[in-house]
Amino acid sequence: GVGLLDFLNAEETTQNVLDYTVGLDRRAAGNLIAHRDGGDRKWGTSDDDVFNNVDEVDDVRFVGPRTLDKMVSFALRQGFVPGSEDVLGVYDGVSFTVEEAEATIKLANILDEDQLDIGLGLDSRAAASIFDAQPVATVDGLARLYFVGQTALSTLKDAATGDVNQQQY
Repeated sequence: GVGLLDFLNAEETTQNVLDYTVGLDRRAAGNLIAHRDGGDRKWGTSDDDVFNNVDEVDDVRFVGPRTLDKMVSFALRQGFVPGSEDVLGVYDGVSFTVEEAEATIKLANILDEDQLDIGLGLDSRAAASIFDAQPVATVDGLARLYFVGQTALSTLKDAATGDVNQQQY
């Protein structure tokens, strides 16, 4: 998803690239760029509406599973898809590689509220927020939860990557 969004939101991704190079239906290519570039049809202006998630891409008219597959394959071949050791992003001041993000999300989704609160020592409000949101799909989604900030993200990341004693939960 990250690679797909980076590809679609890149300035060099034009309707011609999507239509001729990637091989999308011209209507899908046009609609994707029209969505991203806004009413003035120019990239990098105030009316742009960049893609924030794959569902938003999938909601564009004439975009479906085959179109998504073509774009993901192209994004992968062109190096837009980050590898496991590549930095995925920084959330509330905590940097995550792809591998760390996957491990953190997996851990956040398997622990119950007591394990999050008592076992990991998260703020009880953060623990409740995470538990209520399970399953959480992304680190971005995790970071957006109520009461989940730098401390909770750091604690979860450390526990998920083996930087603390995981026997406590």
